[in-house]
Amino acid sequence: TAPISQVSLQVSIDISDEVRKKFSDSDVVFVYAKAAKGPKMPLAAQRLTLADLPTTVVLDDSMGMVEGMNLSAFNQVIVSARVSKTGAAIAQSGDYIGQVMFEDVASAKDLNIGIDSPVQ
Repeated sequence: TAPISQVSLQVSIDISDEVRKKFSDSDVVFVYAKAAKGPKMPLAAQRLTLADLPTTVVLDDSMGMVEGMNLSAFNQVIVSARVSKTGAAIAQSGDYIGQVMFEDVASAKDLNIGIDSPVQ
């Protein structure tokens, strides 16, 4: 049997009207959590389209890409939402992003991310 998720983050995502105008509804939106310090691989991720926004998603331990590399394995995480014209998983020039950092992922509540900053 699969273990019960220990950590679950409910994340509300929206995009500024100004940024939305630069993209089409079919462009890809990635929502993901990474350790603030440690591996660069996402601990949990979901893929949406711009047409889905605004929305709320849940990131949890079941979304880990490698066993033992999930949300509950790290205290400090950065949750990001990024829109991409190319659909590439790696951020590129022209993408826009919104991010929030949490010092204690287990107590993170009511996460709101607005996609409003160009990727540097």
